[in-house]
Amino acid sequence: MRYIGVDLHTTQLTVCYLTATNSVLEVFELSEFEKFKNSLQIDDQIAVESTSNSNWFYEECKSLVAKIVVVNTHQFRVIATSCNKTDENDARVLAEFLAKDMLPTSKTKDIHLMHLQSSIDTRAILIKQKTMLKNEIHAIFVQNGLKLKSSLLESNKGLNSIKDSNVSATMRLNLQVLVDMIIGINNQIKILDQHLELEGSKLCGYEHLTQIKGVGCITAIMLLIAIGNINNFDSAKKLCSYFGIVPRVRNSNDTINHGSITKRGDARI
Repeated sequence: MRYIGVDLHTTQLTVCYLTATNSVLEVFELSEFEKFKNSLQIDDQIAVESTSNSNWFYEECKSLVAKIVVVNTHQFRVIATSCNKTDENDARVLAEFLAKDMLPTSKTKDIHLMHLQSSIDTRAILIKQKTMLKNEIHAIFVQNGLKLKSSLLESNKGLNSIKDSNVSATMRLNLQVLVDMIIGINNQIKILDQHLELEGSKLCGYEHLTQIKGVGCITAIMLLIAIGNINNFDSAKKLCSYFGIVPRVRNSNDTINHGSITKRGDARI
């Protein structure tokens, strides 16, 4: 059996193959990923830090080895605080701690949930852009001593009526551009919402969540994406801890301190 530590980047991966007798370091360009996969053996165990592409790595390699551990970097500070922080040393440390079964793990998401998360993130970006454009329209009205009804910004009809506001030709052009951009973003958000509702309705638990008052389609999908496979949690207490809604506990010697909730869950939920 080999314990393999992988320092994964967007362009390359540094790999440490650790056995009972020795360790071997090797660097693969990402274009050589198939070569790395061919080097794996069915009884290997792999440790890789949680990064933006670690889920992709997990999906590519999980059927080729006995075990893959995606390491929770927030809990595993040995690498982040190391005085000798190199790709080679990071890979070696991962392999060594994997061999001792001392790595804090990070939960991996199903590939379908990852794609839905990408759609949620895209939607959030569009909403943020729309807010910025609305604020710019408000600023134009204030600069010209005009009062803008916020309700006009909530429908295409109201937005189009803003184009003919009593301002200079330059400001009117600016308003036309801003309004057209907001309408375009609204249309794109509508397309994403339709797709999310279609795909989200297929998720286990979606119907039950949307029956709760105040929980809509997007909120339900975000919750289900964050939870992933519910069987990964041994109890409701561990699920609450994952969401960061359990009290902080600091018990040491004669000091007992139970504080507010940890708030360490997904900030988007």
